[in-house]
Amino acid sequence: MIGKEGRQKHFDSKACALVAHPTKAQILLEVHPQGQTLELALSVLGRMGIGRVEARFLEKGESSLVLLYLQTGDMREAIYALMEAGFIRLKGINPQMGREFGAAK
Repeated sequence: MIGKEGRQKHFDSKACALVAHPTKAQILLEVHPQGQTLELALSVLGRMGIGRVEARFLEKGESSLVLLYLQTGDMREAIYALMEAGFIRLKGINPQMGREFGAAK
């Protein structure tokens, strides 16, 4: 089992390795089997009216890393909504703006 600091460093290294998609925003998200699940994240985004969201697992385990793809204009609001829902390890990249948003505590 990796400690909190180890998980944070691991998340940070994965986040730094992200390459901007040419047309879609991306959110790297840490999910868990209970609590902050992928299903909860997709539900939060669905309630916001965000259209199609693609999810790809980068790693599966006690805490899994998922890369979400969504429309560029939705990324900032999606990050804020996910943070409000209790997700604390997440990072977004908006290819059009070249900016990063998110929290990694």
